[in-house]
Amino acid sequence: MKAGVIGCGTISKFHVDGFKEAGCELAWFCDIDPARSKAYQDRFPGSKTTADYREVLADPEVSAVAVCTLTSLHNEVVKAAIAAGKAVICEKTLGMNAADALDMCLFAKEKKGFLSTGYMKRFFPALQKAKELLEGKKIVSVYARTYQPFPGLYLGDSSQQKATGGFLRDYMGGGVVVCGGSHIMDLLPWFCGLPAACAGQLDTVPGCDAFDRDANAMFWFENGAVAHFEAYWHEYRRGGFEQNGWDEEIRINCQDCAVTVNTPLWHKPENNAARVSFMDAVSGEYSEYRYEAVNSFTLHEIEEVRRIAEGKDPSVDGWDGYVADVMIDAVKEASKTGKKVDITFDKA
Repeated sequence: MKAGVIGCGTISKFHVDGFKEAGCELAWFCDIDPARSKAYQDRFPGSKTTADYREVLADPEVSAVAVCTLTSLHNEVVKAAIAAGKAVICEKTLGMNAADALDMCLFAKEKKGFLSTGYMKRFFPALQKAKELLEGKKIVSVYARTYQPFPGLYLGDSSQQKATGGFLRDYMGGGVVVCGGSHIMDLLPWFCGLPAACAGQLDTVPGCDAFDRDANAMFWFENGAVAHFEAYWHEYRRGGFEQNGWDEEIRINCQDCAVTVNTPLWHKPENNAARVSFMDAVSGEYSEYRYEAVNSFTLHEIEEVRRIAEGKDPSVDGWDGYVADVMIDAVKEASKTGKKVDITFDKA
């Protein structure tokens, strides 16, 4: 299978490596900065480069593309790729907002296209184990946090913060609730089912309402579970189970057990494995499951390439991306209004 990568910034490395490990031939690299695409071409002799994504889509030999552009460009590129008959793996977040994501989902459905969203943390063996342990359990409450080191947001130059905040607002859809919290927004409904309501608050950089640096929320789920969520960009260099400042944990309390997962620093998943622990209220036993360190990006890409080849639906589809974007929008709306908001989903 031949694949192309559209957008060759930081995140593209993981999709390139994933396609390679999945056995794909990397045929095209597209970026408006020719130096970025050329760097990949040097790694993959025979591949082509372009600054126009339409050249990639015009190649009849390309079966799949990874869309790694700014989020503000996802809609245009994703729909063009699906219209061209390409299978699409799109980086998260799927859209700038829920309406943007839904538009892509509906287009993919209309065209019977393959649209996957890049929520790869589901593929850590520890999280797969957590999903297994929770099967059939009655979830009561969830405490989910992602504390991520981002020096300068509280102690740095406010003028630089304002510039960064404007970029995040205009091209990524928001600050920490989007860039830091979206993986939690994917995992919560994966574990708990769909949410029904939300209350939330965003703390922003003074003088820059576009730059949220701390997000707190409560979600009430259709099955009665309640989740407490925080995404926080902080100044600390230590903390978390890796002691590198990255502290991401989800604790899920059930009627007869508790499951806790921890994930490693997002761009260095090969350094440490995600882990899961299980406490059984009936037997009193405590178990901790540890696995080899793996790259969840690669595991996700391999699974989606397999499904593309077999003509199956994505494992993490556009709907999943839409659900996460709905939850993000709900936190923003609740923070803006100061009220609890109902969450509804359109059918995609």
